[in-house]
Amino acid sequence: MNTQIILRKYQKDDEASLTGIIREAWHYDELCTPKTAAKLAKVFLHSCLVNQTYTQVAEIEGKAAGATVVRSPAAFGRSSLSSPSSCPGRAGRQPGSSGMSAA
Repeated sequence: MNTQIILRKYQKDDEASLTGIIREAWHYDELCTPKTAAKLAKVFLHSCLVNQTYTQVAEIEGKAAGATVVRSPAAFGRSSLSSPSSCPGRAGRQPGSSGMSAA
């Protein structure tokens, strides 16, 4: 059997398939009710899509089977995703420091 994978742009119709994949991958249904799991997966998908600079959907037999979602730091004026400016609360900390102090 020779399965054909088509790479294409994201379409609104892909949401149901991709949220199902997210639910399974993150085990949302084991953590909460099905209704909440569906909402969490939808929020996760849309948070990825809103921050993306490049997206491709892998389609198998007419159904979204996966996606590549990429965010280029350069598109947001940053040189690295791990820079202190892109990680809230990390500025000014020493490497290896948790930033927590004993009271």
